[in-house]
Amino acid sequence: MAQYYVNKTGNDGNDGSNPVDQGGGVGPWLTCGFAVDTMIGSHVEADVLTVGDGTYIEIVGGGDYWYITEDFTSGGLVIEAQNSGSVTIGGGTDALNSVFLATASFITFDGINFTYGANNSSNVVVIENMCRSIRFLNCTFSDSGRTGSDKFIVRMTCSGASSMVDTLFYNCTLTLTSASTGTTSKAATHAIKFNDTDDGGQAFANRFSFVDCTINITGNHAGFLHANESINGLMLDNCTLVQTSGTAGTRAFDIGEDGAANLKLCAGPVVQNCTFTFTTTNHGVLFGAGVYGGVFRNNIVNGSSCNFVLVLKVNPGTQVLDNIVIGGTSETFISRGSSNCVIKNNIFYGGLIAAHLDQISTFDGELGTFTNNILYPINTGGDAKCLYVDDVDIKNWYVDYNCYWGESSGTVYPMFSDGANKTWEQLNTWWGTYGTEVGRIFNDDNSVNADPLFVDAANGDFRLLSGSSGLNTGKNTLSIGVWQQKQRGSLLGAMNV
Repeated sequence: MAQYYVNKTGNDGNDGSNPVDQGGGVGPWLTCGFAVDTMIGSHVEADVLTVGDGTYIEIVGGGDYWYITEDFTSGGLVIEAQNSGSVTIGGGTDALNSVFLATASFITFDGINFTYGANNSSNVVVIENMCRSIRFLNCTFSDSGRTGSDKFIVRMTCSGASSMVDTLFYNCTLTLTSASTGTTSKAATHAIKFNDTDDGGQAFANRFSFVDCTINITGNHAGFLHANESINGLMLDNCTLVQTSGTAGTRAFDIGEDGAANLKLCAGPVVQNCTFTFTTTNHGVLFGAGVYGGVFRNNIVNGSSCNFVLVLKVNPGTQVLDNIVIGGTSETFISRGSSNCVIKNNIFYGGLIAAHLDQISTFDGELGTFTNNILYPINTGGDAKCLYVDDVDIKNWYVDYNCYWGESSGTVYPMFSDGANKTWEQLNTWWGTYGTEVGRIFNDDNSVNADPLFVDAANGDFRLLSGSSGLNTGKNTLSIGVWQQKQRGSLLGAMNV
């Protein structure tokens, strides 16, 4: 391994071999640009560049603050901060991206702060065609106060048949702040964007992962991820997303866009063990059009001000498992146009409508599954509905082993369907009538209409007390609701206490 050094007391006439100037040309380099250019020219094995404390506003490789197109397959390149968090790249007044990687491979950044050039036409990080094995570890990314649209913390772009493989953000913090207060000026601004520049239908990204990351988004129309082309193997694991100051039109977590017909084959995204908190008044979490076979599990989604807290739209084969979804000025959860989904062992709590199954068709003849869920709507100004379905669509769902309860100044109805609210007694009769259809599964035979007995839902403790009707009464003798124990703050799954 070759070890090199850059710091603010160095000299580009040195050999970069020592963090302290030893005289005679032995010592650290002064500029990152010179260091990277030199390492690219001499790279034959694993290289490590340790960068001393300070802010480095300089052009590396031409065109941007850091512009790297080298393939470091033979051993890789690591660019690390001498003291994590004390090195900043970018932040000048030029219209430059902080980092621009194109056809670059096997590069790791560790402990670096990245920020954008003050001009509104720049991004923080750009990753382009054919990049492979790019790692950002313990880094921060910030974009503060800009007013322009179509700008991103991370922009990933492919053209033609090119692809990007294996990009990882680990223990990173991404902060996107909009200076705008308008409801439309940030319409194209997201923390992350992946797009195919020529819409050729062949570009794609594989294994694009965020692990143990924090994403802070402030402002209008600022979402987490927007994609208009193929992105396969997206992973969010144990991340925290906080969105504040969003107003009408804002979607905080977004794969694709609402009704984006050109979104193609976003296959197999996995979002797990994450916590989402929003103040947007629109969608909280949206899996947009064209996401296939995704998994959304073991997450906490808190959107007290959202119209719709968790939304699936045109997502065949998606699994929604073991989540606690809270809030909703209208609906806590809605699945629209998403066929053959499995929605199981969730708690949908607090909206006027707890869950809504809408515009559903079968996929390869398979029914959707909606089982072992607790539906607990709250409406202090009228009636509340646990499950809202359309009588045409419900024939494509298997609905059973759920708990229907809630709070209301009027009546809590377990279901709205066929144009009317259904009491528990009416629901059983209605299912029996509807079940005369050839091949119909009789639904809700094993569901319950009783208080699930949360320990302290108002303070986020959704465990079930001993004696709860949800304990061990779900399908396959599982408890209804989130039945696994989750050591994640006070929001725990259904446990007998």
